[in-house]
Amino acid sequence: MNRSGEVLRELMQRCRVDLGSVVVVCDSLDLPAGKCRLKRGGGSGGHRGLQSVIDQLGTTEFVRLWIGIGRPPDGDVIAHVLGRFGADEETVYMEAVSAATGALTSLATKAVDRVMNELNQRSANTHEEG
Repeated sequence: MNRSGEVLRELMQRCRVDLGSVVVVCDSLDLPAGKCRLKRGGGSGGHRGLQSVIDQLGTTEFVRLWIGIGRPPDGDVIAHVLGRFGADEETVYMEAVSAATGALTSLATKAVDRVMNELNQRSANTHEEG
């Protein structure tokens, strides 16, 4: 995962995909679990896989879809990121996957800014930070 950029760059070259067609999907410790955010440009936010994409593509100007996983209460980030989620978390994450899938599907027919506004507003209204 930390070398995702190498695979993406190779795939883009082989399939002749331009940067405007790329959406990178990432998990985010900085978003509450289940919250989704669509964003164009920006840094890696400390995400090593995303930093690999930035390094390999030589730009930060692509669309990224963040899916919140929240910070672990015990501080064990590695176990949190790589571990299985509990049964009580499953519904939250499945709703996030559904919202993310809907946003990706919408990007096929709608402008990025419109989908960004729709998803980000819906996400802000559904999973309030507590």
